[in-house]
Amino acid sequence: MEILDPARTALLVVHMAKGVAGQVDTPFNRLFRQRAEETGVIGVQARLLDGFRKAKAKVVYTLVTYQPGLPGVRPNSPMFRTLVGSPTLLQGTPAVEVIDDIAPRPDEPVVRGQAANGFDGTTLDTILRVAGIDTLVLVGIATDVGVESTARALHATGNTGRSSSPTPARPTATRPTPARSTSCKSGSARPLPQTRSSAL
Repeated sequence: MEILDPARTALLVVHMAKGVAGQVDTPFNRLFRQRAEETGVIGVQARLLDGFRKAKAKVVYTLVTYQPGLPGVRPNSPMFRTLVGSPTLLQGTPAVEVIDDIAPRPDEPVVRGQAANGFDGTTLDTILRVAGIDTLVLVGIATDVGVESTARALHATGNTGRSSSPTPARPTATRPTPARSTSCKSGSARPLPQTRSSAL
């Protein structure tokens, strides 16, 4: 098993907002909160946070936060059509705060943007580069939306680091550089075919 270096590894908590996976009622909460409850993903994330904090590894949060009037938002997907039809996740509202169960500490950056991925139009890449991070573990509620698009955007940044991406039902990890990834379920890691597992 490969041991992750806490000085070069960060946990990236993707879009775990009260209006997505918490108690603030939005169209997105109605979809994703049930997923969170059924899979226990928030508890898994809380355990990961605890482990990263104990190891003194970096923790960074991303939140999708829209400006009133939704400037720049185009209804070109079902998610954006839902947003345009029912403007939510608006700047300055409780819907765009991190859920209490996994709330950030004062020294943990919260990066806000208007895209599904955490890199688009934000300072996320700069924060990670300045901190010397070359390994990311991504967690979130919507692997098929925010987590996946953030992992894909990591490639576009030119960052050669690794990323891990747990899904709500079966946490998995992927590495954007050639061929290392891990899979974990309920917090225990096991290697995928032709991979090595990692732990802090």
